[in-house]
Amino acid sequence: MAITKRIITVLWALTCLSGQALALEPGASLEALIEESVASPSVEVYARLGWAYLLDNQLASASSSFKQALIYDPYQVDAREGMALNALMLGRGGEAVELMLSLVRDHPFDARSQVYLCLAYSLLEETGGQGEFLASLEGVLTESMDANLRQQMFIIQGLLYTQMGKKEEALSVSAQLNLVDDWQVVGPFANIRKAGHDTVYPPEEFPADLAAIYDGKEEEVGWRRIPFPLPFELLRYPSPPPSRKGRIGSHHPER
Repeated sequence: MAITKRIITVLWALTCLSGQALALEPGASLEALIEESVASPSVEVYARLGWAYLLDNQLASASSSFKQALIYDPYQVDAREGMALNALMLGRGGEAVELMLSLVRDHPFDARSQVYLCLAYSLLEETGGQGEFLASLEGVLTESMDANLRQQMFIIQGLLYTQMGKKEEALSVSAQLNLVDDWQVVGPFANIRKAGHDTVYPPEEFPADLAAIYDGKEEEVGWRRIPFPLPFELLRYPSPPPSRKGRIGSHHPER
């Protein structure tokens, strides 16, 4: 599982958008940071030095610098972030996932936690350990954490429960998120040259009349309920025609 310097740079730039990520001073050279770490060692200096090594693909030195920073402060978020990405660049995906989850657990109000929660989940396909990941999420979830991060955790929980075939647990998460779990569809309708996209037709008006019958593309059509066995699965259109060209449909969540 190789991850390039370009990907690390993009991830780092994304976390910088939150205003909370570590920012290297413009023009600060690796040599200058090394000198500063000798002359004025501190958690911030070692964290910045670790990132400079990381972005220069000197992974062993990056790891050493991040560890030095964490001796000063075991919870320093920039060093913790760097350790996780360093493990990922070294191909140690399982370790990277654990470090990302620990970052989320210890810094639930840092915007970067949302980035690394999703990244950790995306790595599961390669690293495995869905059950352990779920257990870790359950240990991290609290009422007092950032609301967006909490919702993100619930969604990932639901996805994992669905993938593992745990229907009741997935439905429980869906209820907590108040997800739409019952849908009605109608169609198909004529949509020659996509002209229908610029017109609002009766089925698209609100509120929808679920008892109404409309002139469809080939026959009269009415609303039909779609079976939705698990809330985190793809919504599947019932009996789709062989070709969907020139057809348009509408849906209405049932509440």
